Amino acid sequence: MNNGSVYQRDQKGMNNSKKTIITTSLYICMIFIICTLAYLFIKYSFLITFSLMSSSDIFKIQNLIIETTDDATKDEILLLSGIDRGTSILRLNMRNLKASILRHPNVTDVSIKRKLPDTLKISLTTRNPIAIAMLDKFYYIDSNGIPYKSVKPIDNFDLPIITGISEENSQEVYDKLGKICRILTEIYSSGSLSKSFTISEINYRSEDFVWLYLKEPRALLKLYIPELHEQLAKLKKALAYAQEKGLIGKLMELTPYYSDAVALLVAEGL
Repeated sequence: MNNGSVYQRDQKGMNNSKKTIITTSLYICMIFIICTLAYLFIKYSFLITFSLMSSSDIFKIQNLIIETTDDATKDEILLLSGIDRGTSILRLNMRNLKASILRHPNVTDVSIKRKLPDTLKISLTTRNPIAIAMLDKFYYIDSNGIPYKSVKPIDNFDLPIITGISEENSQEVYDKLGKICRILTEIYSSGSLSKSFTISEINYRSEDFVWLYLKEPRALLKLYIPELHEQLAKLKKALAYAQEKGLIGKLMELTPYYSDAVALLVAEGL
């Protein structure tokens, strides 16, 4: 009797365990099915809502703002972006749009922001040309000496032209352009040449010398690169003296690399 009772209890316990396992499995399956249905419902509800919103006139671009100081680049970016008023602001691929804009040679960085419901703001950081270099053709040069865009025949510019750089290996060209642009930057920042003195050409003579051809007055300025800072300080004083004596319009050549003076060649009879 005792053995039979034990067997019955064990059998009953096994049946209860099976029921528990089956019940638990059913609950897990039900939870999985409910979660899957909820996920699909949310997903397709979102897709339907997004589709309806993106095709709505409310979310079509009405205000396209491009922030830049370069008007020519602004017009070119409008064409490059391919964005029209009426494009859905929600369907824009921001990553692809940014990559397209960064292909423009004038652009170094871009920030794009959506302002719902209908405004897209594009902020550009652009290169500012400091000169034009005559290489295989004419190129705009930025303040780091990097040629970044060829000059078009229709371009209207008033920048010094860099000459005297032969087509050697590219690194030597970049090094020389970088040196010339640093010279131009120091000349402009030092104030040694007033705004009335326009540089029309800067000719690279050698590692130590550059010649600047001035437009007004039409004079030649010879600079010794290793002592540039000291020469610019002397040049400023010499030009102030020439201005005082009424000699500015007669200047033909300025040579500031003598130890204690600036040599001024003045035309007679003018």
